[in-house]
Amino acid sequence: MLDAIQEAKIRGVEGQIITSTYLNFTDPKALTKLREFENVDLRVFVTDRHVGFHTKAYIFEYKDYYKVMIGSSNITQSALKSNVEWNVEIISKQDELFMRQVITEFKHYGQEVQ
Repeated sequence: MLDAIQEAKIRGVEGQIITSTYLNFTDPKALTKLREFENVDLRVFVTDRHVGFHTKAYIFEYKDYYKVMIGSSNITQSALKSNVEWNVEIISKQDELFMRQVITEFKHYGQEVQ
């Protein structure tokens, strides 16, 4: 993943990552490494006893459309190489209702994190 982020940086592509403290799964060393990339806006959603944040969605914005992947995959070696994971990929024009709802929710959670 770090190579892809570095390549994006070279191409002038920016991105945002939202992760969480849910179940203390996120590795602090990984967050420290991601903060080294100035093209990545890294945010951490702080969960509590009443609100978890276990979402796994990957949104890629292109000139005329979005590609959205939603499913069970974390970004771990096991998830990407050996686990049985189920995901769905949706390609949507920017003005479609589904995509507007996804972006609205992403922005909502992106504002609530630290």
